[in-house]
Amino acid sequence: QKTECNDERDMAELAARLRGKEIFVFGPGSSVLTCRGQIEKFLAERKPVVFAINCLPSYCKPDYIFVSNSQRYLQLSGRLAERENAGIRLIAASNVTRTRGRFDYTLNYGALIDEGAEYPDNSLRMLLKAFERISPGKVFLAGFDGYTPDTVNYFDVSMEYSFVKERAEAFNEYGRKFLSESMKRLSLEFVTPSHYLENR
Repeated sequence: QKTECNDERDMAELAARLRGKEIFVFGPGSSVLTCRGQIEKFLAERKPVVFAINCLPSYCKPDYIFVSNSQRYLQLSGRLAERENAGIRLIAASNVTRTRGRFDYTLNYGALIDEGAEYPDNSLRMLLKAFERISPGKVFLAGFDGYTPDTVNYFDVSMEYSFVKERAEAFNEYGRKFLSESMKRLSLEFVTPSHYLENR
């Protein structure tokens, strides 16, 4: 699924919009629902630029959605076509093809993935690598819960991958590793609980 593109223009425009700004990123973890009150309070007080990765929270309309693969995009495409979701800017990795028209921004897939990893296209890792080129202010993370083998890991059960549950701790350890690396270049803070924070 690797498709290359020149993303310099799109990255420059995103940098012009986001450099130095606080960013809040929604992930698909179930804590997005269990910590809803805390998240809504945070958003009301801080008023950050809001991103979501491969998901659309039921109670918040993000400014941007980053889609990292075609399956996740197809899961979202129906809701994105609804009138109340008009105006959300879509950022896609270049391996994703839009059903109609063009994405607002397309980023080079090959530059975002972690070539050395067993599963190189972790969506949070990909977005953080893009942020490293943009230089935002602080980045706040919610819904990046990590994985457990015996509970639902996503607020939308249709997003669940059985193979991830089977290798939950390996995925958690990989998350801890790349987040530790990202924190050397980005200011990151978790707003909701995460297995990625354990053993650090």
